[in-house]
Amino acid sequence: MCPFLFLTLSCVNRTVPTEEYNLARIALTAAKDSEAKRYAPKVYSKAIQYMRKAERAYNERYFEKSTGYFRKSRYYSERAENISRVKMFSQGEMTP
Repeated sequence: MCPFLFLTLSCVNRTVPTEEYNLARIALTAAKDSEAKRYAPKVYSKAIQYMRKAERAYNERYFEKSTGYFRKSRYYSERAENISRVKMFSQGEMTP
């Protein structure tokens, strides 16, 4: 009975973080479009670093780890985008 229980528990489907992946990818693209590399390089590089970790974990099927990394990448991407937009606005490079 014990081996059967182990086999059935190991076959449980894990939740694939496709939504987190898509949101992180969109946020990273938005940060890139807002020139975050120029105006918020440290935060932007952190977002890229977490995205790479997330994609690596995703490809290795560590979905729980990748979900966390995708969320961190999204957080830092959004933060980098906001910082760059504020800096661009304060320098008069964009209108509200």
